[in-house]
Amino acid sequence: MQVVAWVAIAAIVVLAVAALVWFAGRQRAEAERLAGSLQQLLASTAEQSRQLAQLAGQLGGMAGQLGQVAQSVQQQLEAVRTQLQQGLSETGKITQELQQAVGGQLRQLAEQLGALQENTQQVSQAAHTLQAVLTGARTRGALGEVLLEQLLQDLLPAGSYQTQVRFQDGSTVDAVVQIEEKQIPIDSKFPLEAYRRLLDNEQDEAARREFIRAVRAHADTIARKYIRPAEGTMDFALMFVPSESVYYAMLTTTDNNGSLEDYCRQKRVIPVSPNTLYAYLGVIVLGLRGIQIEKNARLILERLSGLQNQLKTLTETHDRLGRHLTNAYNTFQDSSSQLRELGSQVRQLVSAPAGSTAPELPLGPDR
Repeated sequence: MQVVAWVAIAAIVVLAVAALVWFAGRQRAEAERLAGSLQQLLASTAEQSRQLAQLAGQLGGMAGQLGQVAQSVQQQLEAVRTQLQQGLSETGKITQELQQAVGGQLRQLAEQLGALQENTQQVSQAAHTLQAVLTGARTRGALGEVLLEQLLQDLLPAGSYQTQVRFQDGSTVDAVVQIEEKQIPIDSKFPLEAYRRLLDNEQDEAARREFIRAVRAHADTIARKYIRPAEGTMDFALMFVPSESVYYAMLTTTDNNGSLEDYCRQKRVIPVSPNTLYAYLGVIVLGLRGIQIEKNARLILERLSGLQNQLKTLTETHDRLGRHLTNAYNTFQDSSSQLRELGSQVRQLVSAPAGSTAPELPLGPDR
């Protein structure tokens, strides 16, 4: 038993020694590995220290550059601040000047508005005065006649129109426009009183009916008194309305019997305002020019016809002269032949010896 115990103890000791040897070898290998790693770490640390030193140098240079940049930025900011202060000062001055200028202009505008208000009041008073003046039929007619005559004078050539033309029954039309042998009568006495009453009472049905009745009655009067084809007028007449507003009111006013314009045209009466009269007169002027061109064309044709007759006469005379010249030439040729023959015989007589028989001389046709 003791031997077995000692053998067991010896085995355990051997195992323990072997374990110690194995553990010591392992520890030594681990220590060598750790030493290598430590050396690598130290080398890496040295490299990083070197890099950190370089980085510290670069950071120092960048710090100097950043200081310079900060100083430059500070200077620029100071300059900008100075410019802003100057700009704000100038803006304040400009604003103050603008306020003063605007205030002056506003005062002038207020004065002008006051003057305009006074002028408006004066114009309103003048309009009321003119309206009161136009209330009279004779004054209204005279005003229309003056305006119509001025329009005719401005557009038509002299001699192509007449004013205050009297017909055979004593009726007098305000103006006529002459076209060839015909005349276009123009009346200027529009019933403005009815329009004035309509204007004062636009919602009054009675005033509107009165205006319609007055215009239709005026159209009837124009058609009856001034459309006289037997006395040289056209089969229509012009109703001169001396105001565009009145003319528009007449065109837009209707009743159950139709519009006033249609009624006037049925009576062969054409309403015209100062503007539309220009258009009608422009057409008339073109017509007058066309008539003048036609006259000139007829005159040219007549002269061409005369020239043609003269050319025919000259041709006949030339032909007759040609025949005479031909006859004269033929006679000249005959006489030349006879003269040559006579000369030849005369020369023979002169050159013939004495006592010889003389050649027979040619005798004329009568011999």
